[in-house]
Amino acid sequence: MDLEHSRRLSGYSPILAQAIGYVVLAASDAEDTIGELIVLRKDLRGPDPTWWQSGKALIKALEEVGDEALQPIADEMRQLLPLRDHVVHALWLEGREGTGLTLLRGKSTKTEPRDPSFTVGTGWSVESLDDLAQRFLHVDRLADDAITRFMGM
Repeated sequence: MDLEHSRRLSGYSPILAQAIGYVVLAASDAEDTIGELIVLRKDLRGPDPTWWQSGKALIKALEEVGDEALQPIADEMRQLLPLRDHVVHALWLEGREGTGLTLLRGKSTKTEPRDPSFTVGTGWSVESLDDLAQRFLHVDRLADDAITRFMGM
């Protein structure tokens, strides 16, 4: 499939779509490695399904390990997850040259009903999306290094 055909199908430029996908993949890698770290450190049989429903649950489980050396991972994820949520769950409006503006719907639930609203993102560029992906990859490396240390390697 060529780039022009790709844009016609999705409505987005391939470079912006690729940058968004890079954030999604890097965040997924970081979350998966953190889940593996928690399973090893807490001697569990497998990950808790609630970790994938909420980044807050994943961070809480990491902090419950009780190792202060893991706190920088939790702190960075606490900063990154709202940005990831905005990238993944927002409505994208693409500007020129691979820039994008996002509109994120206000979350309304049965227990916390809210009027319809949007949070407007500060604007994204391919470069800022790449930076976000790199930050997730850094967290992934930190978690991977913690696994290696724990295994005595």
